[in-house]
Amino acid sequence: MSQTVKKFSVTYDAINDSNTFTNGDINCCKMLCDHTYVVLLKTEEGQPYCHVIAPGTHVYPFTFQFPPTIFPASIKVLHGYVQYFLEAKLSRSMKIPNKAATELRYMPKPDLTIPGLMTPQHGMTDKKMKLFTSGNVSFSMQTERMGYYLGENIKIILEVQNSSSRTLKTKYSLNEKLTYHAMGRRDVGFHVIQKEEGEPIPPSTKQTLTKVLTIPPSANVSIFNCKVLKVEHHLKVYLDVPYATDPEIVVPIVILPILPTRDLSAPPQPNTGFEGYSNPGQAGWGNTPYTAPPPAYESYGAYPPYPPYPN
Repeated sequence: MSQTVKKFSVTYDAINDSNTFTNGDINCCKMLCDHTYVVLLKTEEGQPYCHVIAPGTHVYPFTFQFPPTIFPASIKVLHGYVQYFLEAKLSRSMKIPNKAATELRYMPKPDLTIPGLMTPQHGMTDKKMKLFTSGNVSFSMQTERMGYYLGENIKIILEVQNSSSRTLKTKYSLNEKLTYHAMGRRDVGFHVIQKEEGEPIPPSTKQTLTKVLTIPPSANVSIFNCKVLKVEHHLKVYLDVPYATDPEIVVPIVILPILPTRDLSAPPQPNTGFEGYSNPGQAGWGNTPYTAPPPAYESYGAYPPYPPYPN
């Protein structure tokens, strides 16, 4: 009988509805091997792991824990990606090893050590009108802080002094800056995540406006700890001036992840403050070696200045 591995795969159990893991999580995994010959499993030290395994399909449960270190989040963008895989390898004497892999979606816990997360962001600018508009305009804006969670609201306070001859319209956009580093080269891309219009400002008036901009839950989180990819976010507030360059204010925003709940029967709930995240305890399989043959498959239960953004 030829010594053949007919099937070799590795899988894991989801711990939440979004099938996402974070640093410190314990993965309960299963390795499946279907072979046509008798196998004697050994540990890395060469000691017997368990009894002789008869030909057939067998499932080997094991656990894997993500390190407590904060890694870049899983992300797929136009010119790059960050992906994580769980890989298993079956090594045999005088044979090419069998390998199996499955992708893991990873979202780190919020890094609350980023400087300035709770610092209010503000700016001001003015513009003298020319050509088809006379007078000038000045405005200032402020946000409550720099750091926000996915799905959270950004409250923007805007003060506008429109001393021009035209009605001006306020506009807001949340932008993403992607910086790629590879083979000694650097490339930068921009993406508008969300864009909204505000209230018009009549000529010769002064107004104080409040605008709430919601960060889409599907947006990418900010990434500063990856050597090949950097993801930054900026909030731009500007006045739409007909036939002229729009005056604008750009401030940095850090988008932090929200960790999903471990309860598969309930949807994830957003957090609105900067409380520390805890990693709830969870039951997991122990790491004690098995002293008996595994069950048959059939019986197993299954961040320079910011460049101008396009309007």
